[in-house]
Amino acid sequence: MPKKLRKNLGTPERIIRILLGITLCVLSAVKVIGPWGYIGILLTISGLLSYCLIYKWLGISTCVNNCEIDFDDEHT
Repeated sequence: MPKKLRKNLGTPERIIRILLGITLCVLSAVKVIGPWGYIGILLTISGLLSYCLIYKWLGISTCVNNCEIDFDDEHT
């Protein structure tokens, strides 16, 4: 039985999250901002996965095309 993952982040938001996340992590690593900047790790991960748990809880989706990914179990 195929498993499905429902994306809820669109491409522009994914790019923004990844860039902002990396920027926050770097700024925190070089002590320009405090350790709270490591929240950028969460932004980067959510951008890479195209999935935000908070959006899911709120019923929000910015994904327009190809929002479902099928994982085929037959080949495993």
